[in-house]
Amino acid sequence: MNVMKSCVLCHKPAELMCSRCFAFYCTMQCQIEDWEIHKKSCIALPKLVPNASYLSVLGVSRTESISAAGLGRMWQNNARALKPLRKPNIPLGTIEVSLDREATAKLTEPEAEPVSKEITVTTASTSSVADSVERVAKMKLQEVEKQQQVEVNGSGVKPQSLAKLKIDIIKNHQVNKGKVGPVVAAAAAPEVKVAPQQPKPWLLHFPIEKPVGEPFEVIVQCLVEIVNLSHPLEVNERIRIRMKDAAEVDGRKLVEIVQPPVTPYLLDMLGSAEDKFGEGGIIAILSSRTALVMVTSAVVKPTMKVLYNQLPELAPKQFLPLADKLKIGDLVCIETADDGWSRGLVVEQHDKNWLFYTVDNGTVELISDEKQIRALPEEYKQKPYLVLQMDLSRVIMKELEFKQRCYLPSFAFGFERLSYDQQTRTMKATLKDVEGKRQLAEVTFRNFVCDLKQVDINYWPHIPQDKSIVRITSVLDASTVIVCPKDKINVYTELLQTILPVLKQLTAPPKPNDVIVGVDELAMPYRARVLKVISANAVEVLDLDNGSIKTVPSDKLYGANGFIRNLPVYPMKVKIRDLDPAAVKNPELIIEQLQDLRSAKRLLKQLFESKSYMYDGVKLIDLNMNRSLGALLLENHDKKLNEAAEAERKKVEAEKLKREQEEEAARQAKAEAERKKRDQEAEIERQKAEQERMEAEKRKLAEEQAKAAAVAAAAADTTKLTYNDLKLVKLPAGTPNVKLSILDDSDVGRGIITVCVFNEENAAHYDKLDTTVNKIAATIGGDGYDPEVDELCVAIYDADKRWYRALCLTPPDGAGAFMVQFVDYGNVATVKRAAIRAMTPELNFSCTAHTCKLKDLESAKGKLGQQQQQQGYVVAAEIAMDGDVYLLKF
Repeated sequence: MNVMKSCVLCHKPAELMCSRCFAFYCTMQCQIEDWEIHKKSCIALPKLVPNASYLSVLGVSRTESISAAGLGRMWQNNARALKPLRKPNIPLGTIEVSLDREATAKLTEPEAEPVSKEITVTTASTSSVADSVERVAKMKLQEVEKQQQVEVNGSGVKPQSLAKLKIDIIKNHQVNKGKVGPVVAAAAAPEVKVAPQQPKPWLLHFPIEKPVGEPFEVIVQCLVEIVNLSHPLEVNERIRIRMKDAAEVDGRKLVEIVQPPVTPYLLDMLGSAEDKFGEGGIIAILSSRTALVMVTSAVVKPTMKVLYNQLPELAPKQFLPLADKLKIGDLVCIETADDGWSRGLVVEQHDKNWLFYTVDNGTVELISDEKQIRALPEEYKQKPYLVLQMDLSRVIMKELEFKQRCYLPSFAFGFERLSYDQQTRTMKATLKDVEGKRQLAEVTFRNFVCDLKQVDINYWPHIPQDKSIVRITSVLDASTVIVCPKDKINVYTELLQTILPVLKQLTAPPKPNDVIVGVDELAMPYRARVLKVISANAVEVLDLDNGSIKTVPSDKLYGANGFIRNLPVYPMKVKIRDLDPAAVKNPELIIEQLQDLRSAKRLLKQLFESKSYMYDGVKLIDLNMNRSLGALLLENHDKKLNEAAEAERKKVEAEKLKREQEEEAARQAKAEAERKKRDQEAEIERQKAEQERMEAEKRKLAEEQAKAAAVAAAAADTTKLTYNDLKLVKLPAGTPNVKLSILDDSDVGRGIITVCVFNEENAAHYDKLDTTVNKIAATIGGDGYDPEVDELCVAIYDADKRWYRALCLTPPDGAGAFMVQFVDYGNVATVKRAAIRAMTPELNFSCTAHTCKLKDLESAKGKLGQQQQQQGYVVAAEIAMDGDVYLLKF
């Protein structure tokens, strides 16, 4: 998510960011005004870029209208540790021929791939058949000379030179069909189809006694006609041809030129551009002297706009058909999770799994879904590859400063072209800062060839330019850990399950650094590199799919084939940059914290800062606390050291106090034992006399208690208060328009409410009622009371846990609970025995609440609610008596 920043000068919302120091500005004017401070950290005034992504620093132009989304895709997922590998092979062999001459074809190792019908032809002579070539050339020239003399009606005009004659032959090959001499081309041996009785059109000469699989030389001669030749062929020009159809014209096979997949080369565009200045950026570090770069000069931007804007929009709309019969070297359109649709070159294949090198992003992608692979139109195949290889020839500034400040992924630079060699396609240039004011290094740009077969393991880690979210998977020491991107853990498990049946189980212990396949306790395969052979039955390995170090039995190890070795490896060993080893007094405390973070699967943000060189360590940020991991580790380290010292001090003090207490306890125990001995002797004497006295007193006390119990029972029977003892304040019956306050309307549906007269006296009475009742009830002892029906008591109302005067309505139920009515408010509740106490005479004061019946219930309901809400009281139009019950009319 992009977070809007504020301008460092005017504090307004800023959408621009400095490409060097990452300061935020709202306009370029603010950057210029802030120049005095800005200049100190940036050396020269860098250009401003949109604050959409740190990675878009390299791809944003001041003048072009390329969308930020297209350029963002260009830099995502492109900082992988690529390595320059060997040049690609030509699987069908190298065939060199000359126009109108014989050809010599030298086959390389045969491959199991399907043989293409395309033939590579170089218009150059070969020394192995020099004599034969010269004879054939003379014969062809004589034939052409005779034909041209016939055309000019015997005028005797001859070509000015041999080269001129060759050019004329090529230019007029369409017009002079059947008149101009044929052109000689070459084909690889596997493509040849020879009819038994027809010596033409293919003539082969090769030793048939050679063993199968051993390389040999053949001479192939065929008369062909190129139907789509658009320019005169020149000496040493290399072309690829293929059969047009099965038809022949005057004994000549019809062929057409196969356009190269990438033309023109990007370096040809840069080398021939009028402007020798350009811009670009580093996308990946291959070694200490080699990097992958992307150029964003003006001459390249139209191509970038097509590849980053038009191609991603074309593929998802299903305008591109699915690719069919893929083979190594094919250029297609692929869909990746991070970059969308882009051009990819097939570099490795196993069943339905392909490894692609994205020629415009510099990444290697694994794709197993055929729907993510589309055929690429010819117009997109002819666009140049946008990723170049940059070799450092000479560092002009201090090399250490150059590596710390400039030689980093996502570094934006400018360059000035010095020279361009078209034959070798290498361009020498001077590397400068983005403003072109400071020279950094002399470099050489060349085309990058991605070949995964040069080394056993290729590390293509996903390292975003400014940050990535990782997890610690192994702890090596107090400052070195193995981390893995959170979404790149065990990504090849399903793929390895499909390959495992064809792998062979190891019968002998592997060697250190061997790449193998292991199977865990859940029968899940994983790639591993051998760290140490512990014994014949156990091996310590590094899990290359999740970065963990484990010991596995030898019987669960399998050999790895080339495809497995070439899969990307994402775990990385990193050094925590901001963790000072000199400040660590106890490394075990740091390791313990790192192990806790690993066990908790804590997510960390990995930063490559402008003053940080990726080989010297990275900065890790704890996402939970948004603080530097190194600072947190040191802080907790010091805290634990202080806690350990404090614990040791307290332990010493506790031991000392314990010894003193034990000594004091022993002394007191001795004194107590002596005292007890004396007391026991005296006690024996007292007990004898006391026993007789106590028996007499016990008898007397029992008699007194029996009398007291009888008196208390009689008193209790005489002091019980009933409903008749309640001092009720009567309502003014017969008086019209009396103001009443409703105390309880829970039974208003049945026409029953509890009211009291609304006046100041009753208001004062109810203000003191709660305090008085709870104060007296707190003095009543006992653990409960069993009231009789119609007996007054005090009970706790469950809603507020307060004591109220109540009248028992029913005997106890099966659970020992009584139904009571709170006489001062009229509401009824069920109360357990433990929440009831007997009422004392002190609580038998006057009661102003009366439970009354309503006349004309339906009309009274509306009036009661309206008056109570508006006035806080209701007005009874009539109060009458119906026996002992009041009747109210409103």
